[in-house]
Amino acid sequence: MTDTAAFEPSLVGAIWRDRRLVAGVLVASLALAIVYAVTRPALYTATASVLVEDPHAQGTSDPPERYVADQAAVLRSSNVAREAVAIDQQRKPPVGLSMAYYLKHAVVSASARDSNFMRVSLSASTPTAAKLGVDNVVQAYKSVLRSDAQTKFEGTLNQIDAELTRIDAELSGLTQQIKAAPSASAAVLDGLDVQQRQLLERQNTLQVERSSIARQLDQATRTVALYDRPEKATKAGLLSSVRTLILALVLGGIVAGLLAYVRATRKPTFFRANEPELVLGAPLLADVPAYDSPSGPLALPVIERPFSPTAHAYRYAAASIDIQRVSAGIRRLTVTSAGADDGRSTATANIALALAASGVHTLVMDGDLESQGLSRLLRRDLVDHPGWLDLVAGRSGLTDVLVQVPAAKAEGLPLDVLAAGKTTTSAAEFFAADNSRRLLEVLLAELADHYDVVIVDAPPLLQVTHAATLAAGADSVLVVVSHGSGLADQEEIGRRLRLIGRAPMGYLYIHPETKRLTRRSAPRSAVLPVPVDDARVAVPGPAAPRGARPSAVPNASPWTCSCNRENPPGLTNCPRCGRRRPEALARPRAAGD
Repeated sequence: MTDTAAFEPSLVGAIWRDRRLVAGVLVASLALAIVYAVTRPALYTATASVLVEDPHAQGTSDPPERYVADQAAVLRSSNVAREAVAIDQQRKPPVGLSMAYYLKHAVVSASARDSNFMRVSLSASTPTAAKLGVDNVVQAYKSVLRSDAQTKFEGTLNQIDAELTRIDAELSGLTQQIKAAPSASAAVLDGLDVQQRQLLERQNTLQVERSSIARQLDQATRTVALYDRPEKATKAGLLSSVRTLILALVLGGIVAGLLAYVRATRKPTFFRANEPELVLGAPLLADVPAYDSPSGPLALPVIERPFSPTAHAYRYAAASIDIQRVSAGIRRLTVTSAGADDGRSTATANIALALAASGVHTLVMDGDLESQGLSRLLRRDLVDHPGWLDLVAGRSGLTDVLVQVPAAKAEGLPLDVLAAGKTTTSAAEFFAADNSRRLLEVLLAELADHYDVVIVDAPPLLQVTHAATLAAGADSVLVVVSHGSGLADQEEIGRRLRLIGRAPMGYLYIHPETKRLTRRSAPRSAVLPVPVDDARVAVPGPAAPRGARPSAVPNASPWTCSCNRENPPGLTNCPRCGRRRPEALARPRAAGD
């Protein structure tokens, strides 16, 4: 197995690779947010301002913001919410808000860091409920402060009052004793007088302490120095909706990013042209960019737009194949891929056209018995034309099945096509017979003797069983890899090719727009009008020397391009630089064109 660490994506890379999914999730999140903002009930918010003062501020070093924070916590407490419900029940009519509603919807915030102002806000379904609800909260806060202060000093006041009562009783007793013993000794009277003074001093001390506690209790109940009641309630408007949309986009982005990353890590895919080389063990022959055909779904840039980057990529791949043909003696080449929509037939047709334009006598053979995409792409009448299946079965001769490609014939290029044929035998039944497979091998060998190179457009290797048979009968294999294809698929292709002893000579990396054009071209007939009686060609003789081409205009003379290349008379474009023939540029448009 291949080490997948080199293909592990980053979060940003996963989002970019799966950007359609990310965009879909974001759009869905935004749509849900809009629906929520439109259908949710209207809310009104009332806000009151409260100024709090610390009664012990002169005797403590605590910062004012700490005291304000403590009071805000009291405002948010369940005691205040419970008291707010009790106060509301005394109203006629009551607002009817529950304790849980106060705890959830009451918002308390400080105005500034160094300010004692607090803002108390509450949202409700009506303006009246919002204003009265805020007032209930503030009044409950004041009531809770008062109750807490009374609870705090109640025990001390009760003790002081009990002590004062006792002292009053003792003073009354001493007064009665002094009046009842006027003739008592001076020592006794002095003792009673001392006790009386001590009790009076104790009484005075307790009274001072009680007055101090009473003042503290009064200050505690006056913590709220200013209360600005809410005059109106505002309806939640555009700002609230914008916040909802922003929150939806943020949450949707997080969810979409995680989904994209999980998808990218669970199924590693190729998004750079050099990555399949690590899996296939074969070099990159060309990185084929996207191509939009000007004449519909034909996708033949080598003919349609010879100066386009896509045409240059196919010519570069054809040059690499030609080098391998000469150096390694590769005469039979099978083109395959992992899936049916990888752009295999389009790549085969363009490489064959590029090879023919460079002077290589080329034959392309449609080995996909099901879709016959190559035949549809190059010539519309080849689907019902006799092909190599009829040739192997003995129903047709070699001269009956070989057809010159119309697009190549118009340019004077040595390119023929061999269709699959009209037989009703399924691919599984045909390749199950030993004699059919042997005859196919003999046919490929014979065709290789008549052409410089025979290119077989095989079906997907991972989906059709006889693709391996076609690959085994070739000298080498060219793999077409589509942008975004799976790592596991290419690993399986490499494993199957090694099993049959056919290591790939290289691979083409096809970008998605080119693949899309290939899918569109399959079910539709290619618009290449040619007469049916011009379909057959003579059986070619042995392979001609490199550079020799048939002349489509016998009486014309060769022409020299501005790049100093001498071209046959049948060529309209120079294979070296792509420039058109001067006479073709200056030729006037015929009537009816």
